[in-house]
Amino acid sequence: MSLVDQSFVGAAAAHLDANVKLGELAQSRGNTAAVRQLGGELMRTQGEFLHELQQLAHSAEWPLPASPTFRRIEIYQHLQHLPADGFDRALLDQLATDLADTVELFRSEAMSGTHISLRAFARRHKRELKREVNALPVDRNPR
Repeated sequence: MSLVDQSFVGAAAAHLDANVKLGELAQSRGNTAAVRQLGGELMRTQGEFLHELQQLAHSAEWPLPASPTFRRIEIYQHLQHLPADGFDRALLDQLATDLADTVELFRSEAMSGTHISLRAFARRHKRELKREVNALPVDRNPR
C-alpha cells in the first residue's frame, strides 16, 4: 500500500471514530432536539463508514490506530465539561471543523489514492460527508 493510502486509512479511521464519539456526546448532552437528532445521524452514518473501513483494513491486513490522539481526547473532554448553555454551539462549531476536515481527507483520497478499494470507498462516501457538513445549522445556535 502506498504512503498516501496508508495515511488515509489511519486518518480516516481516526476522523470517523472521533465523529461517532461527538455524535454520542450530542445525543447525550444536546440541549435541543435538532442537536440530539444530528448526533444520532452522525453515529449511524459515520459508524457505518468506520465499520466499512475497518472491514477493508482487516481483509487487507492494514493497521488502524489503536486509540484516539491526545488532541481528540482533549476536545472531547472540553465539550463534555462545558455548561449546558454553551454546549450545542461549541459542539456544532467543532463538528463543522471536523466534518470539513473529513471531507477534505476523503476528497484527497478519491483524487490521489492508489488503492482501488480505498479510492472507491472515499468516492462513495465523500458526498454523504458533504451533505452532513451542509446540514449543520449555519448560525450554530439551533432552536
